[in-house]
Amino acid sequence: MTATKQPKVQLGPQTLLYPMPAVLVGVNVQGKPNFMTAAWSGIACSVPPMLTVAIRGKDRFTRDGITPQGTFSINVPRADQAAWVDYLGIVSGRNEDKTTRAGIDVFFDEPSNTPMIAQCPLCLVCRVAHILTLGSHDLVVGEIVQTHIDEDCVENGKPLVEKLNPLVYATGASTYHSIGPVVAKAFHAGLALRKQQ
Repeated sequence: MTATKQPKVQLGPQTLLYPMPAVLVGVNVQGKPNFMTAAWSGIACSVPPMLTVAIRGKDRFTRDGITPQGTFSINVPRADQAAWVDYLGIVSGRNEDKTTRAGIDVFFDEPSNTPMIAQCPLCLVCRVAHILTLGSHDLVVGEIVQTHIDEDCVENGKPLVEKLNPLVYATGASTYHSIGPVVAKAFHAGLALRKQQ
């Protein structure tokens, strides 16, 4: 396949990487569950399973609940939950009870007592492994210690991504999206090109 060359425009250093999952970080702060929207999150390691999430500065209310060797949750919302995901990102738990106002049903992982959102089809419980101060954001590295997934979103031990229908965020445009249909099978689509060598 020959691609048509398109002219490029230089934008300078930007945080443009797509797609970004819109996730909800859950912690206990001052004895209460609190959830914050974050878009800068991703898998960092497979053995042990680890992920990262970037949280802006130490002044964030949620950041108060993230301590070395403590726990937090990453809750993956569905695309149709964009309104309350956005709300959880624009209002601080310092100022109002976001959990109640958003109508969130909280459940807890035992024995860690980590708060999670029942309405989210996928929830990951993480133990803080590292906290790196990078500049505007702290990068929290968490080891995934438990995975909770809705029963109808898993088949033969594998997640059904189309059922999860995760919400994604487009930085720069400041818009939410769904991930769309399958376009190719991983570790298979490139085999034809490999045989041509």
